[in-house]
Amino acid sequence: MLLITPNKHTVYAEKLPFYIEQENVESATDQLVEYLREHTSVNVVDLRATLIASKNEGQLYSKTDTHWNALGANIGQQVLMETLQGLFPGRVKPKRFEVIPATSSAKDLGIQVGRENVIEQDYMPVFDRDCEPVRYPKEGREKGPYTYVCEGQDLNVVVYQDSFFTALQPYFSRQIGRST
Repeated sequence: MLLITPNKHTVYAEKLPFYIEQENVESATDQLVEYLREHTSVNVVDLRATLIASKNEGQLYSKTDTHWNALGANIGQQVLMETLQGLFPGRVKPKRFEVIPATSSAKDLGIQVGRENVIEQDYMPVFDRDCEPVRYPKEGREKGPYTYVCEGQDLNVVVYQDSFFTALQPYFSRQIGRST
């Protein structure tokens, strides 16, 4: 399965300066999705349309970061879990978790422009007590392989991730038995 998590400028294209224009009608991502769907059996979960349609629910990306926040990741994980449920009936239970308003300090963009002290509105997920995932190894390299185990969950997966998965991990690891 390939999960496509869009960059912030894809979801909030209307906030780009007027002089930045889309060069091609069909993006490289559009071309990749079309090719994979027509020529392979790879399940593609493309979150672009879902996130664009969900903008009215709140700020989905951090203002001082290129990545989605807890609300955007929550919306994305629900679509991902619905897809997994279709592939593995009865092994996951898709749901949207509650998120509550919170604040956070500046992230990558804010730090790059010397605004580390900026505090912005953010969200914090509220999780059920059904499963508290345990990370193995508990300590170690951040960039090395690791596994989350959630007792009582059934599905085991291997994830090749990029930085967008960081916000997705807390949701994902509560619904998967073992994610490495």
